[in-house]
Amino acid sequence: MNNKQLDHAIAQHRQGHFDEAAKTYRQLTVSEPGLAEPWHLLGVIELQSGHFGLSEPYFRKALDIDPKHAKCLTNLGAALYEMDRLDEARGTLLSALQVDPSYASARFNLGNVLLGLGDNEAALSAFERVLKAAPDQVGALINAGILYGDRHLNAKARSYLEKSLKLAPENFTGLLHLSVILERLNDLTEAQACIDLALAQVPDHALANLHGARLDLRHQKPESALVRLHPLIAREEEDALKIETLFVFGQALDVLHRSDEAFAAFEKANALERGDALRCGVDPLKFQAIINLAHDRLDAGPVVSSLGNDQPSPVFFVGFPRSGTTLFEQMLSKHAAVVTTNEESPLAILAKNVDLSKSFNGLDEDALGNLRTQFWHLAEEITGGINGRLLIDKMPMNIHLLDLAVRLFPQAKVVMALRDPRDVCLSSFLQNFAQTNALANFQTLEDTAWVYDRLMSLWIRQKNELPMRWIEFRYEDLIQGLEATVTPVLDFMGLNWVDEILSYQDQAQKGHIVTPSYAQIGEKLHSRAKGRWLRYERHLEPIMDKLSPYIQAFGYAN
Repeated sequence: MNNKQLDHAIAQHRQGHFDEAAKTYRQLTVSEPGLAEPWHLLGVIELQSGHFGLSEPYFRKALDIDPKHAKCLTNLGAALYEMDRLDEARGTLLSALQVDPSYASARFNLGNVLLGLGDNEAALSAFERVLKAAPDQVGALINAGILYGDRHLNAKARSYLEKSLKLAPENFTGLLHLSVILERLNDLTEAQACIDLALAQVPDHALANLHGARLDLRHQKPESALVRLHPLIAREEEDALKIETLFVFGQALDVLHRSDEAFAAFEKANALERGDALRCGVDPLKFQAIINLAHDRLDAGPVVSSLGNDQPSPVFFVGFPRSGTTLFEQMLSKHAAVVTTNEESPLAILAKNVDLSKSFNGLDEDALGNLRTQFWHLAEEITGGINGRLLIDKMPMNIHLLDLAVRLFPQAKVVMALRDPRDVCLSSFLQNFAQTNALANFQTLEDTAWVYDRLMSLWIRQKNELPMRWIEFRYEDLIQGLEATVTPVLDFMGLNWVDEILSYQDQAQKGHIVTPSYAQIGEKLHSRAKGRWLRYERHLEPIMDKLSPYIQAFGYAN
């Protein structure tokens, strides 16, 4: 083999002289027909030139000669990934790792393929294995940071992304996603600095401008947000970016009290999201059916208590979304005697394995005992350890599971958050929630009002028909008088007031909030959202018949 000739070609290749290098590689394929490397490097030139389809035959010729060429398998996997042939890419990269399990580039590319296939857990595992072998691999740091952010592990995401930027200070993707994480952590100054650096590199980047607009709103600059968003609104693609753009556009218009325009933006965003939800198999009617089953169970007769007073019992914290449950939970979580589930409800998880079509009175003591054991096991996992503290299982729409809660824990207490029905339904409609069967109901005002009506009528029945201890508080009272509202709830739970509750905003800086309320909790209490429904009154007219009984029942008529 002519090593000097190949080495010279590789040197030209590295200097960017692709034509000269390719000429030599082709000569070597003729003079050295049993050599895989020239074929491999011809493929690399095509891959680097963005000619992914042209690279494939060269890689396959090299592999015909040397089937265990790990670098060639890895580069073929990269080409297949770029051609969106993800299953083939995964198989090829796994073959590369069978040849050389320590080859970090193959594992990194495999992580990218797994991301494309939607297997985020396996992708994160791949990136972590890369970082174990190569701690300074910038791409793995960035991708792992993004995935930790998707899991709401914002502090961990921040550390990975910050490390990536120490290694590559001008990396656009690192700057953009660190800005996203910093905004969630309510570190707005640093978030703005990162997005400014990112946009200085790519001024027209759609996602960066969307995030810049979100930061404009956090800085009370709605006009600047609109300027950023107008080009994105004009995009023809009706994708996830367009949906989020419309929601942020609506928020900016709402701040400016351009309420009719804002409503039109929210309405279009929700219509696009409803279509996306149905295509993904999300079905709001399934949650409606679950609520109807809860009414049916109550119709079948009262829940029978079965447990003595000496058993530990949690507090179940419920309400309608956007009624202040996250804000109140963060306040309670500052109490040393309390541990909260941060909207990862053991009761809701447990209910997935229970027949909701039958009265829970049919569960015998053995079944109840098993369910209680599972409940506390889940609670320990979710909280990281209860350690003798009072557990607060918080999930707003768990109202439909309170009969199960009472059957399992007759001594349990229930805290219910209330808010003006008009404001809470409007706010739910204006929010870009995650795609679930339950939350997809907020994509139309009609479905929002239907769910509100059925859940609140269920709550009123439960207060009268279930053997449970409960207390209500109103969001409007909370924002007007924190201590005066929280203290009676603490008394109800058998706890004293502690001044640490006043530092509830610390949680927002620590990244412990997984709901869309993180921004509001990072601010001082305010009443800007109180009575917002008045600006949208004509749009709410079609649902007022459903809301009117609860406006009266919950004391909002005046």
